[in-house]
Amino acid sequence: MTLTAAALAGRVNGLKVEDAARLLPVVSALVEVEAPAAPPAVADEAAVRCAGWLAQTNTTLGQMDALRSHGVSAFRASGARALVAPWVARGAAVGSTP
Repeated sequence: MTLTAAALAGRVNGLKVEDAARLLPVVSALVEVEAPAAPPAVADEAAVRCAGWLAQTNTTLGQMDALRSHGVSAFRASGARALVAPWVARGAAVGSTP
């Protein structure tokens, strides 16, 4: 991932650089966990979508756990998961052979 806080702020309407600096590690981690093999440009776009959704809904980082407990995922709701679908990490099936 090559995204910086300044670049994130520039791509998300109304997002200040300070807020982007707080969101960037969170959305970067979401992308890395969900799709570790995604190309950098795709990972950057997924992070932008997720950060944009969080900024538009005024979701604080502390509220993310509460949302998750109700089945709301910023990663899915933002469209980031659909974007990285070809690179989503999937577990092996039980009893599968390598």
